[in-house]
Amino acid sequence: MRVKPDLSNIQADDTIIVANNRQALAFKRTIIEQFGASKMPKIHSYSAFLKKTWSQLNPQESLRLLSDYELRILFSEF
Repeated sequence: MRVKPDLSNIQADDTIIVANNRQALAFKRTIIEQFGASKMPKIHSYSAFLKKTWSQLNPQESLRLLSDYELRILFSEF
């Protein structure tokens, strides 16, 4: 799968957030084909971006994000 947006303004220090891992891979393949690996920005799925950001902001915090499984159980209880 490839994407067809205008990627001419993408820089190596940009961060792209997409809906899922499949879209992240599609963006990576498209950018590598068009510009090569030297211009590769950070590309994350939405959930991976949230987890990464949370771990960077709260490394020693006792609070944590719920896993997908824990969230499903919590919602089923509601």
